[in-house]
Amino acid sequence: MKVYWNEIKDVEKELELDPEQKWLQEAVRRVDETPPHGPAASAKRPISGDLSFRRVDEIAVVEGSVQTLLHLVCSRCATPFLFPCSPRFTAMYSRDRDMAESGARAPGGGFSTDPGLEITYLDRDYLDLGETLSEQLRLLIPLQPLCREDCKGLCPECGADLNVRPCECQGLKRSTLWAALQAHKAKAKRGAKTGPE
Repeated sequence: MKVYWNEIKDVEKELELDPEQKWLQEAVRRVDETPPHGPAASAKRPISGDLSFRRVDEIAVVEGSVQTLLHLVCSRCATPFLFPCSPRFTAMYSRDRDMAESGARAPGGGFSTDPGLEITYLDRDYLDLGETLSEQLRLLIPLQPLCREDCKGLCPECGADLNVRPCECQGLKRSTLWAALQAHKAKAKRGAKTGPE
């Protein structure tokens, strides 16, 4: 959803998020990790929350809270799963490059040096609220998403999903490793009994 710079006033404008809006569904879908043509990812999902925007001097301030589900892929077992996501955020934009590079304006005037208050330089005459929302959702995705905390992952030998069943190569691998260790110990014992001549 595009909001043109000259439409952003110093009076706050509020939007209640409607999950039926195409721009909103697209903003969330852009963050999904599963293929967009898959049945789960293409279905409409619950999205609720609100956004507001206003202008403070030459800075556009967007605030919001969103509750939705993202389609992610588990980093251990490669299974698609739904990840609940509820960001509360404030994002700031300026069309003045110097202001964006200098930092945020403090409430009492002057500039703030708080690194959490970043101003994004806006090189066009509109603000895309869909892009803002996608960016805020991406920030909440874990580095290694897990379908559940105790996910056992895949067997590195045969690729079996260890959450579903133990694989057959696990027992074979263990017995082979122990057999090699037992053979090594037996050889060491024989060498110790005979001793140097």
